[in-house]
Amino acid sequence: MQTAITVSEALDRLRAFHPFSVQRAINYLSDQSECIQVLRWYQHYFPQDYANSKAAVGTVGYCAREMEFFELLNERLFPIDRWVLEDYSDEEGYRYAYIPVEPLGYAPAEDDEFNELQLSIQVLILLLRGAGDTAYWDEILPKISPNTPCPQPAKVQPGVYQLNWDIFSQLCQQAEGLIADVPVTMDVLSHNTGNFWLDIGYDDMYPIEWSRENIDGLADEYRLAAPLIEKFNRVADELSAHPDGLAQVITLWNLSLERPQKKGR
Repeated sequence: MQTAITVSEALDRLRAFHPFSVQRAINYLSDQSECIQVLRWYQHYFPQDYANSKAAVGTVGYCAREMEFFELLNERLFPIDRWVLEDYSDEEGYRYAYIPVEPLGYAPAEDDEFNELQLSIQVLILLLRGAGDTAYWDEILPKISPNTPCPQPAKVQPGVYQLNWDIFSQLCQQAEGLIADVPVTMDVLSHNTGNFWLDIGYDDMYPIEWSRENIDGLADEYRLAAPLIEKFNRVADELSAHPDGLAQVITLWNLSLERPQKKGR
């Protein structure tokens, strides 16, 4: 890959690094090496866009052509963490050495933010917690409907009943319609989908190096995550708009409770 620049541009770049130092030269060469690697991925994944690009290369921080590549990644393959790009763009000596991805999984709200959540999300989170927060239920149940059943674990001694998730999922599937997607929605809430984008959080995020295998893997995982995100948003919005469905979910939840089997005698 070869990018021609004018003599004037070359002199401007040299002047930007005056006074010279060995460490500054090393940092600059390292940045340019990383830049070339990123542009190789640009050329590989979006060859036509790369061929037609007029964006500048070789500047400090992320150059304009790298930013162009990140925009294309964001539009066509998977989301890019925009704050990383904004903070590191055009900053000399500052580059993010890994693929700047951002977890898409639902971030559970702190208790002081709980009342700001959608009604449907409040209900599903409380069920996932074990349904034992009676103070919350006393406030939430009247918002659903006058005849909404109280989740059983809120009435009994903790540990007396446990949820059979398989039964709950089957009952939701049998109910069909919107209710059929409630278990998937709860999997998203609990980071239990098996999908990288939805299950990983900031606390357990790890660096992902630039490689064809990683880029392809992230793109494949995002394609699988997209319909799950769509289901999650649809269920959350519809159940909040039509709370009678939440009463049905709680009823199915109660039907899925069973006493734990005692081990031995």
